[in-house]
Amino acid sequence: MTKPSILVLCSVLLAVGCNRDAAHFMTGKPAAAPKAAPVAPKGPSAEQQTAGMTAAVALGKATVPAGLKFELGGRPKAGQALDITLALLPKVPGDATIQINQSDGLEVPKALSELSLPALEEGGVYRQTISVTPSKEGVLLLGLNLTLKHDEIEESRGYSVPILVGEPPAK
Repeated sequence: MTKPSILVLCSVLLAVGCNRDAAHFMTGKPAAAPKAAPVAPKGPSAEQQTAGMTAAVALGKATVPAGLKFELGGRPKAGQALDITLALLPKVPGDATIQINQSDGLEVPKALSELSLPALEEGGVYRQTISVTPSKEGVLLLGLNLTLKHDEIEESRGYSVPILVGEPPAK
């Protein structure tokens, strides 16, 4: 064997030893990487699950990695209890509390002044129903304060839920 033949043979052996076959080494094409299996969707998204709900009005510029939506349980009337379903949509895992603030014209039972939502998962939908009683007609605002604890951080943001009690004004 000649010296150039030995060099070619050593090069081929080195290529095979590096987990490449000789064909890929000689043509200069990289070995194809294995393709990952596509991830199957797990069901409807959080946005799809809350499609009929209204986003609560965010107050201020603070950002919390979560959304808050609501849905009224019927037409609000003064003196009658009204169920409000809240939906928390966290974008990160963590623990949350929602403080419900007493406001002019809305009575909130003391037992419902704070909701605790532990062990939230990213992308989940967490629903809670509260009951308030409007005491007068007009546009009333239910104040909510969301606190989310995640990654050793605690973030808060205020929200408002507008409630139109009574008949809408005539046009």
